[in-house]
Amino acid sequence: MKRNGKRNAGFTLIEVMFAGFTFAVAALGLVSAMVQGGRMTDTARDELGARMAMRSVVADILASPFDSITALQGTGFAVADLAPTKDDKDGMPGEIILEAGPDKTKDIHRVRLRVRWRSRAGDRMIETVHYVANVRGTTDLDVRKDAVTSASESGELSTLEEYVSYLNEQYGS
Repeated sequence: MKRNGKRNAGFTLIEVMFAGFTFAVAALGLVSAMVQGGRMTDTARDELGARMAMRSVVADILASPFDSITALQGTGFAVADLAPTKDDKDGMPGEIILEAGPDKTKDIHRVRLRVRWRSRAGDRMIETVHYVANVRGTTDLDVRKDAVTSASESGELSTLEEYVSYLNEQYGS
């Protein structure tokens, strides 16, 4: 800018204010993105911990005698580093819910595992469903895992019923 025929070096007040405003908007966006990223990281870490705890519970259930599984109905389980929701009655974020198998068969249990916890992003919940089959005549854990895996992969109860019948034929009654 020229005044009285001389060129002045530097910025005008308007230019400085505009640059400051632009910087503030960019910084606010960056900080917001960092906070959101931190929340997403916390949520992912919490969900991973919950899924690992659920996997451990499923392994414990599979290792238990089939007849003892019904005693687990409504019991809770702890999940490391997760705080239960305020309305949780037993103070543990994990819960085991048993449901009857298809056609009320006694050879298949539907096991629902639910984890509800408080996080910085609010109350969260994840749930998984597993089918546990009673393969009579064997206590082989691998055979029981095969039955559960087949049910989980197929997603069809009729397939699970057929598979359990097949395993019962193979391993005796």
